[in-house]
Amino acid sequence: MGFVATLALILAVQLVVVFWLRRLVIRRLSPERILRDLREEVAELNREINRVGDQHITLVEDRISSLKSLMVHAENLIDEVRTVLGRLETYGPPVETTTAGDDMSVAAASVDAGSTGDVPTDPTAPVPDESPRRSVERLHRQGLSPEIIAARLGIAIGEVELMISLMEQRTR
Repeated sequence: MGFVATLALILAVQLVVVFWLRRLVIRRLSPERILRDLREEVAELNREINRVGDQHITLVEDRISSLKSLMVHAENLIDEVRTVLGRLETYGPPVETTTAGDDMSVAAASVDAGSTGDVPTDPTAPVPDESPRRSVERLHRQGLSPEIIAARLGIAIGEVELMISLMEQRTR
């Protein structure tokens, strides 16, 4: 084979490769193919956005449900507090209950108070015209347990515990 035949063969192969590559590039860069690829990508992005949106909607709905249940619980607690406060206002100042051992000290203090006009010095004795809430606060600060406070003031232990917890929440 001569030089010219080899050159012609090389040129023919190059022409085939050039036409094949040109056809491949035209096919890959054709507007229809680009548009189809873009549509597929947009559809995939749309599916992903919908999936993420559904997840977020579910999270928001769960949080709304949680907030609603917390609001119902808070309303119940508010109703309980109003009930306790209503009872406290209805019954007026608490009457101190004493045990048999305390009868003598209370009697002596009341005799002393009656004769001199002074207020008894017993720190756990109720102050005249002191609200039950203030009595509970004062006795709690003195370190008495809710059971003892309830017995001294003649109110339920639950009411005492509620007043103490409200008092502690206010001081936070």
